[in-house]
Amino acid sequence: MEIVYGDWKESYNLLPRVVHAIGHYNPATRWYTYTGGRTVTDKSGKTAHVLQRVFWCFGQCVAAFQYCRLVLPVDGTFLTGKYKGVLMMAQAVDPEDQLVPIAFAVVEAENNDSWQWFMHLLRVEVMGKERKICVISDRHVGILKACKQSYRGYPPLEHRWCVRHFATNLWRHQKDDEVVNKLKVLCGAQDERDFDKLYVELKKMLTKEGKRWMKKQMEKKKHWALAFDEGGARYGIKTTNGAESMNNVFKDIRALPVAGIAMYSFAKFNSYFVDQWGKAKLALDNGARFGAPMAAHLRNEEKLSVMQIGDAYGPDRNLYCVRTAHGSGPGGEHFGGRNYKVQIEEGTCQCNFPQLYHAPCSHLIIACQDRGLNHKSSKYMSPYYDKKNTLKIWEPMFQPYLDLSQWPPYDGHDYCPDPDLLRVKVGRRKKKRLRGDMDKCNGWGKDKMADPRFPLLEVAYEKDHRAPAIESGQVMPVLRMRTHTHVLLWDERYAPYLRQAGFLDLARVVNAGLPPLDLPLLTSLIDRWRPETHTFHLSCGEMTLTLQDAAMILGLPIEGQAVVHVVNANWAHYVELMLGVAPPERDPGDRSS
Repeated sequence: MEIVYGDWKESYNLLPRVVHAIGHYNPATRWYTYTGGRTVTDKSGKTAHVLQRVFWCFGQCVAAFQYCRLVLPVDGTFLTGKYKGVLMMAQAVDPEDQLVPIAFAVVEAENNDSWQWFMHLLRVEVMGKERKICVISDRHVGILKACKQSYRGYPPLEHRWCVRHFATNLWRHQKDDEVVNKLKVLCGAQDERDFDKLYVELKKMLTKEGKRWMKKQMEKKKHWALAFDEGGARYGIKTTNGAESMNNVFKDIRALPVAGIAMYSFAKFNSYFVDQWGKAKLALDNGARFGAPMAAHLRNEEKLSVMQIGDAYGPDRNLYCVRTAHGSGPGGEHFGGRNYKVQIEEGTCQCNFPQLYHAPCSHLIIACQDRGLNHKSSKYMSPYYDKKNTLKIWEPMFQPYLDLSQWPPYDGHDYCPDPDLLRVKVGRRKKKRLRGDMDKCNGWGKDKMADPRFPLLEVAYEKDHRAPAIESGQVMPVLRMRTHTHVLLWDERYAPYLRQAGFLDLARVVNAGLPPLDLPLLTSLIDRWRPETHTFHLSCGEMTLTLQDAAMILGLPIEGQAVVHVVNANWAHYVELMLGVAPPERDPGDRSS
């Protein structure tokens, strides 16, 4: 690692040279450093500037942003290397809802000054003077202040809060998951009528402290409530999950020296742009007009419009009242049957979807069809959903910055890291942040932080498993053991191949059949079986089959060395890698482990 990026200290001096070389071969690249006027003089008398912050954005990313929706989620993630710091990032979204990386910065910490510095450079170098951009973020004070600042010649920023971060803030005042989830539903309500109804339901669930907090937030509801998103600034994007996902992309790279982070970002973006352009070109050649998510939305809304009736009002027939289909469920409950007012000229609907997402709803579609208008025209559909824009986003080409011998001369300052940011704590460095609502599992294989009660289990599985219901006293139907009724047919022609693969003994055991099994006992254990860990979870502990058990049941010998990831690894090296401290050397003749 030191050969490529230099040691941790040298990497801070290498970083400006790296981005300078990238900028030489990719002229539209922007990069800035900030030292705060601090310098450090070493023992030899050489003076270097303290590299407190560095910002970079590639010209290809800035060009791509011109064809993205007018939304810029921003977030920060901590570095895990030898020096403390935070990697700040801004991303956009293409018509396929894919992330478009825009700009990055390495700063000393998340504070008011560092966020305002990053946001200032974003406005000047990325957002520009022509378009009004909406920033989505958490409620960090530095971001709040930066978004309120005005710049001569630049349009003001629209600022919206990440719904999931906002809802999680309620937890500090009322620790109730059901209430927090209810607030998320309230945040996502599209029209004021639904918002008011959900707010009444939420208030019934709030404690006094929760009501006081919620009352204060109602004064700023345009920042967090989709129904009150003025001008549809969000384009329906409610969270910074895109930025969070980019955090995961940089998860392992955060432990590299800072020069390595810049190099990685360049290489990663180049391959990302090439891959996404290929996908966009293929889709466009196949006749796709809009991004896949919007195309699916249009197909669904067009199907719904068939079951609706639109009545025109006024001599110019620009006002419509659209009635939706209605009926009743098995229990007699009524659904549908609402009327919606549609303004053809303005392209608005009472359901609020066209105003929020800048795309037609089923009510607007039926009104357009009645007038013979094209609901997919630019009057009703934002160009930022157009598939042609996807191609333009990923079209810019990166140029390689070659090797060190071919870099241009660098005549800037020498830099060094801030000595105050050096990690002095012995032991393994922190790599994960505290578990928050943003980390909650939404499905299989997505829970990277396991259930605290069962550290190896996924929350998604635990939620719907039979075991919690049984523990709570619920009566569950009896599960019965299932067996295979067909017999595996043996053919001796398989034997040479199975012997060559080392599976002949096992195949003969399987063909002979297993010994008698205690089916009632296995049936009683089935409720406690966890497929993720292949163990039975009992109230008194955890149970599973061992290798010795399998050997006795199957009659197969246990021979040779266990097959693991690495069988001849230097364990001392891995101890140092995982814990940060190398074990002492053993004395000659010491065979202890």
